[in-house]
Amino acid sequence: VVLTTDGRVLTCGANGSGQLGNGSTSDSSSFNEIAVYDHTPRLTAQNPGKSGESVGANSAKTVTFNGYTANGVYNFYSVKTRTADDVLSNDNLLYISQVTADGDGRISVTYTGTQEYETPFEFVESLDSIDISDVTLNSPEYTYTGSDLYYQPTLTNGGYTLCEGIDYEIGGVYRACDAGEYVAEIRGKGVFTGTRAATFKINTVDLADVDVEGVEAVLYNGEAQTPELTLTDSNRTLAEDTDYTLSWQNNTNPGVGICEILGTGNYTGRKVWLFDIEECDISEHATVQMASRVSYFGRAAEPEITVTVGDRELERDRDYTLTFQNNNGIGIGVAEIKGTGGYRGRIVRWFDITAPDPSELECGDVDGSGEIDISDATAIQLFIAEACELNAEQMQRADVDGDGRVTVKDATAIQRCLAELEPIT
Repeated sequence: VVLTTDGRVLTCGANGSGQLGNGSTSDSSSFNEIAVYDHTPRLTAQNPGKSGESVGANSAKTVTFNGYTANGVYNFYSVKTRTADDVLSNDNLLYISQVTADGDGRISVTYTGTQEYETPFEFVESLDSIDISDVTLNSPEYTYTGSDLYYQPTLTNGGYTLCEGIDYEIGGVYRACDAGEYVAEIRGKGVFTGTRAATFKINTVDLADVDVEGVEAVLYNGEAQTPELTLTDSNRTLAEDTDYTLSWQNNTNPGVGICEILGTGNYTGRKVWLFDIEECDISEHATVQMASRVSYFGRAAEPEITVTVGDRELERDRDYTLTFQNNNGIGIGVAEIKGTGGYRGRIVRWFDITAPDPSELECGDVDGSGEIDISDATAIQLFIAEACELNAEQMQRADVDGDGRVTVKDATAIQRCLAELEPIT
């Protein structure tokens, strides 16, 4: 802080708390003039005392005044003449400073003039105090930014704008981040005395002023879709459930999904995000797992098929249909997969149908159907009754008890297996 010889106040430096008194919180690397209370109109009616000693521009001079109020605050002036049209003009003013009396009411001032001058007028001017509650207060409103905001009111008195740090200081809750109302305390300094409460408000941000980015189209996957959204306010990314909440509608089947965004905490209002749910073409996005070869056991061959899209296994008859062709005999079978529901498209796969390897035939499976059933017991009974013939492989599978013969015992063993009374070993 610099007080010039012509009464101007200049400040520079750090200003995080508004201590430079220039109405901002931005640091300044150069000196800038700030407003100070102008007492000039009151000086024209004074009767300054003329000093008997000159003041130099390079050497300090000390003057003393007695009989003032203990610890009182005053202004000290040194001027060339009291009859000038502008007592505090640059040409007339030699020195000005605010001074404080000691506990005995004594004021001592050591100063150097702006220039050498003989017998200047030197005097102390008492300051009429002004209650800070009597000045005009204008409190600005702020909007939530995610960072601390400093309360910076404007106080005026008779056309003069008070300067923070010189005429008043701010205490109480003068710094806040979240939206709401806060109460600061303004305390007078210098000629301004007393305290007053000052309420200031930090408003919420309307979501209408917030940017939303997200996926505009997703593929149907049979599940509720909740694509990721990013909300930004200037350079700040909002947090879900802290700054906003999401609710979803029409977000499973193909069509237009709806996301309703509601502000919460420091954000208010509502915003809607629409996104497309597109049908998924299985010919482009599905993976099919199917055996390339199956054995023919006298009935239509249908290899097991698994269809997946991403990490999800599709369900037959809900997500796709499956039909087979040319699969009732040895040769090349055809499997046709068609998307249904939210899936579309078609996939065709071919598979070889071959005669079964003997190792694939199970003991008791006389007819080679691939499973043991009542027809196998019937085949044995017909063979015993000489109503049918069995080839060598069938004879081997019909000998369930392994005694080297095909008898009623073998048919009985199959029947007991089907009744779950005794397994075939």
